[in-house]
Amino acid sequence: MASYEDEEKLQNYVVDEFIDELGPNTASSIFEVASQRLEEQGSVTEDEIEEIVANLERYTL
Repeated sequence: MASYEDEEKLQNYVVDEFIDELGPNTASSIFEVASQRLEEQGSVTEDEIEEIVANLERYTL
């Protein structure tokens, strides 16, 4: 499982993984929440990003 400590790498991952599937607005929301966690924790894992995605899908669909 990858962990992201750099905001640019995190952004690239979110765009690569989610923009086609979920669209730019949702990908942007995922990145905003993930980058906030990155700032608070110093890193964010792919599992945490998947949790963010699941929560967003639950509340937006």
